Amino acid sequence: MNSNPKLFFSAAMFNWFVALVFLFFYQSAFKLLGITPIPDNPIYLHLFAILVAMFGWAYYQAGTDFTANRNLIELGTIAKIVVFLLPFGYFLVGLISWQLPLLASVDLLYALLFIRALRAQKLIITKK
Repeated sequence: MNSNPKLFFSAAMFNWFVALVFLFFYQSAFKLLGITPIPDNPIYLHLFAILVAMFGWAYYQAGTDFTANRNLIELGTIAKIVVFLLPFGYFLVGLISWQLPLLASVDLLYALLFIRALRAQKLIITKK
C-alpha cells in the first residue's frame, strides 16, 4: 500500500533542494532572503545539509513503498517538527531574524501532512 507517493516525492525534492542550497549557496541565499546572522564557519550548516539530504532519501523511499518505510516517515515527522520549532524558538528570544522561521514553516506543513498520511494508513490497516 502506498499513501500518496506525490507527497513524499515532493518532500524528497524539497529536502534535496534545501540541502544543495545549504551546501553550496548558503551565503547568497541568506543574503538574498535577509537571513541573519550568516554563519562564518559553515561546518555545522553542511552537516545539517547532509542530514537533510539523507531524510530526502527516506522520503523518496516512502514514496515508492509507504508501508515498508513507515518508520522513516515517523522519524521524519519528528525531525520536521523540530526543524520548525528550533528556529522559531531562536526567533522568539531574538537570536535570529524572522525569515528562517518562516521558511521552516514549510517543514511544519510537511509534518502535518505526514501525520495525516500515517493516520490514514493506520485506519486502513485496522479496517482489514
